[in-house]
Amino acid sequence: MKETTEHNWISFFKNKLENSNLYLRKQLEKNGNTIFDVYVPKNPADKTEITAGFLQDRLIILRFENPKTKGFTRQQEIEYFYANDFTENNSYGNPGLEFNEINKNAINNQLDYGLKGAEVQFYKNGKLFKSKIYIDEPNEYSTTINFEKKTFWENLRSLFENNKNEFITETRIELKEIFGGIKK
Repeated sequence: MKETTEHNWISFFKNKLENSNLYLRKQLEKNGNTIFDVYVPKNPADKTEITAGFLQDRLIILRFENPKTKGFTRQQEIEYFYANDFTENNSYGNPGLEFNEINKNAINNQLDYGLKGAEVQFYKNGKLFKSKIYIDEPNEYSTTINFEKKTFWENLRSLFENNKNEFITETRIELKEIFGGIKK
């Protein structure tokens, strides 16, 4: 492995992911004030792309996108890092993570050892209508992502209707399956 020095988030991700020999840098693009660095897996069987987003010198997002986990992907689209995410400070702070040892270690740990949690997908008559994402299961933190478009009145009416013809199934996907880390 090459010996490298990181001086900002962009060089950190480039060195970490390219030196793993698992990912290639696809593109570095700018959208408004945000720069996105996209990495694709070298193995065509692996479908998880990694996107890091930077706002000036701060890491604002880190997404692991895989077609199997539509709910997790959608959840990541609405979340971003705050300055104090990896500190003991209870306040959120400004948007984005500074490039410092505490934050680098936290992101490095996630890249090395993979994602934790699960997505439970709920299908109605074979069509995905809802996902529950559990990021920190021991603490029971979950987010629900709805894929059905219903008005308030349709939701209220469905509570009182007897839907005998609906067949609901669920599938659980461990997030470690879509990204198990680069130190497998």
